This record gives sequence, C-alpha cells and structure tokens, in this order.
Amino acid sequence: MRNRSTIVLLAFILVGCGGPGAGEFESRWSQSPDRDWVGPEYWANRLQDWRVRNGRLESVSSLPMRTVHLLTRRLSSRSGDFDLSVRLGPMDSANDEAGPSSAGFLVGAGAGLDYRAASLIHYSHGPSAGLLAGIDTRGRLFFSDFELENGLLVRGEDSIALEDLDIENAKEYSEKLEYEIGEVIHHRSWNDYGKVLSKDVLPGNRRTIWVQFLRQGKVQLLEGVK
Repeated sequence: MRNRSTIVLLAFILVGCGGPGAGEFESRWSQSPDRDWVGPEYWANRLQDWRVRNGRLESVSSLPMRTVHLLTRRLSSRSGDFDLSVRLGPMDSANDEAGPSSAGFLVGAGAGLDYRAASLIHYSHGPSAGLLAGIDTRGRLFFSDFELENGLLVRGEDSIALEDLDIENAKEYSEKLEYEIGEVIHHRSWNDYGKVLSKDVLPGNRRTIWVQFLRQGKVQLLEGVK
C-alpha cells in the first residue's frame, strides 16, 4: 500500500488586499487542452509529476508532497489580508488500495529566498518551507509547519500527538514483519510515526494492521507477508 498523490485541482483563486483587482489571480486549467505541462505561471515539482487533463490539474506521482508554485504572485512582509480558494477532488483511478493522500495550500514557502529557489520547495521539510493547510482523503482538515520534521499543528478527528508516541523505541515498518496492538512503528517512505490500533484479515487470508499515524492519519497496512 503506497501513499499516492491522487488529488486533482480543478481551480485555484488568490485575492489580495490592495483594492479591486490588485494581486488577484485565477487559474485557467479549465480552458487548457490536455498537456504534460502545468503552464507558464507555475513551477511544478517535479515537472513529470503533474499534467493537465480534462480541464483540471492532476498529480500523477506516487511520491509524497508534490507541489506546484505560483510564480507570478508573492506575499510581502506588509500587514494585510488575502484569500485563497481551490476546487479539488480524487482522480478516477483513486482507490482504497492507493493509500492516504491529501491536498491543500503551502503558504509562505521560501520566505527570504529568491523566487526561483522558493519554487523548488517540495517533499522535504526545512527552513522557510512554509505552512501547509490541507484536507486528506478522509475529509479531515489539518495544519502543519512544513519547516519541522513532525510539524503537524492540528488535525481533525482521530488524531494523535507526538508526545503520545515512544518514537525512540519505534519499530520500522515492513509488510514482512508482524506487530502488536499498541506498538509504535515508523514508516520510512512517509517519514511518519504511528501506533497500531487493531488488526484485521482481508480476503485471501491477508493479515493487516490499522495504524494511526501523526501525519497520514489512520491507515491499513499489510503484515506478515511471506
């Protein structure tokens, strides 16, 4: 089971506070032909991980934290208000086996950096990486400080906190291993920690564990695969 980027963006709108029309931007993917290029106003990470299909922007990579940066607008240090809105949804190929996904806004990424350097921020946390505000495929809103390795600030229902986990004694996850209820595990591909909540058996006698992760939420994983 993999963490898949199966979210698509249907429209993106930014409205600034400098008076009517000042700083405003609205995407035009609905008017674009199908193409493997997001458009001249953006930088995609990575370029091959995004495409425009059927009037919407799609992330087609199985890698976590794919980003598309708007190059023609940037927040300044001045006080003020701004609004962001987006229409999004799952791709037709999304399914329960694909694993958890999420989508949202990465705000303030690259503060203090040249816009070309700032537009490369994706995948890894680090200084000036921004604030991530999003929603996952279970419909839960979340906010995360992307500067920090475990920067989850708040999530909707079924969440756990870092202090609830004994991460120093966490067991690395592998579908070949078996786990106990209550055991803390580390998923290397997602760089996320979680606690085993329960066990289940799928058709074909495939054994699974339900794990509550800090960032990925509640996920079903295979165990004891021979």
